[in-house]
Amino acid sequence: MKRFLVSSVASLALIGGGAQVINAESTDVDLDVGSNQIELDWEDTGENYKVYLKDEIVWEGSDSHFTHENLKSNHPHNYNIEIYENGELEQDLEVRTKTLKNTTLRVQSHNKAPNQSDAFIDAVVNDEGVELTLRGYVKDEYNGKMDLYKNGELIKKNTKGHYIDKEVSAGEQIVYKFVSRTKVSNEKVKSVKEKLKDQGVNELSEKQKKHLLYQPNEYIKLVKVPVEESRNAKSLVENAEKSTSLASNKVSSLSSWSPPAPPAQNQTGFKYRTYIPMRFAKARSLIEGYTEGYQFGGDNRTYNSFSGGTHRTQTDVNITFHSSYSTVHFDKDVTDSTLYDENGNYLDSSPAPSDISYDKGVQSGSTNYIRLKHAAAVGFATAEWATPDINYDIGISTYSDGGFGVSGTRDQAPNHELWWYVPYGEWDPVLLMSGEHQTFYHLTPALPSANISISY
Repeated sequence: MKRFLVSSVASLALIGGGAQVINAESTDVDLDVGSNQIELDWEDTGENYKVYLKDEIVWEGSDSHFTHENLKSNHPHNYNIEIYENGELEQDLEVRTKTLKNTTLRVQSHNKAPNQSDAFIDAVVNDEGVELTLRGYVKDEYNGKMDLYKNGELIKKNTKGHYIDKEVSAGEQIVYKFVSRTKVSNEKVKSVKEKLKDQGVNELSEKQKKHLLYQPNEYIKLVKVPVEESRNAKSLVENAEKSTSLASNKVSSLSSWSPPAPPAQNQTGFKYRTYIPMRFAKARSLIEGYTEGYQFGGDNRTYNSFSGGTHRTQTDVNITFHSSYSTVHFDKDVTDSTLYDENGNYLDSSPAPSDISYDKGVQSGSTNYIRLKHAAAVGFATAEWATPDINYDIGISTYSDGGFGVSGTRDQAPNHELWWYVPYGEWDPVLLMSGEHQTFYHLTPALPSANISISY
């Protein structure tokens, strides 16, 4: 017997003790999530059930209910519920969720990344479909609607934070993204309008209002649709090798690039690249405005690439887990700035000034946290060429069981791309985030950056 997710989520509600409940009229799995426990309720369609966490059984029996207690707060927990009938496995549901924050605990401010949102995408997955529920306080202040993207393609408007995707294949890797918008402060609205007025823009179009006066919030979820087989027979490597590609080349076959860490048993990698999509960008200074007759060189690519094409900046972080601790290997590359005349003739090049660094947080055998801070400008340090920095600031939490979370902010110019990969692995890197270039005016401090929140 095979069933698919038939949920019709009615609402998200906060209840006593800070627990968060997904209320559903009919669903395969109901979640009741608190800061230290998770309750799982599923439809009683089998004779016996097994609940796994990290490939280990945490409960088995005939009841269709399990409460997992004494959990770490603000921590991802990924379960598998196996449903058996007549001794045969009938269905395997994967539940990817996260405990709430414990508001009584303090976090060191120097290590805390921006955009520490309580919002989180719960996912219930089997080999026939994916059910997504965006929980937490999420509100769209532009038109009250949220868009949903699948592998970069818009698939639904006005999702209200819930979606069931039946168009999936076993073994497929999928990146979903909900997008809401928050209006910037009145002070910033005034500042933006004043700066535009100085450039002769007295009235904003609807498109300009959307992109200049509202801050996008991107909630991103990586999902791997399981291959239909017993949980006992699964392994991360086997599933990854069977997965559908989201990128064009495998990590192990990239001769022009190698990970910053030496090979090890349990590793995770993140690569962040910024690039200018056009061949030339009109030269503009924060102090003197546009400079007639001059152009800055771009990267001339309108596609995302893990290792191909050029970039303005690239950072590479590899986390390696050992039995009682974890280590971080960090690498960065900043491309020289180039200057051309109005006809595209080369004039000059200069090293681009940058401030790219990372701070270490928890470095245990099960959890690793780093904060990555990035600021880079054009390499011509005169009033004529004074340019705003390309900025991003993100925190990366990685777990020894393969899960991770990323949160922070990024500029809306130029293009930004964040990749997840397994160093020296035999499968493809996954493009987690692709931030498209809006306008270079978005680099000015008055313009809104984008909030990002990613989980797996």
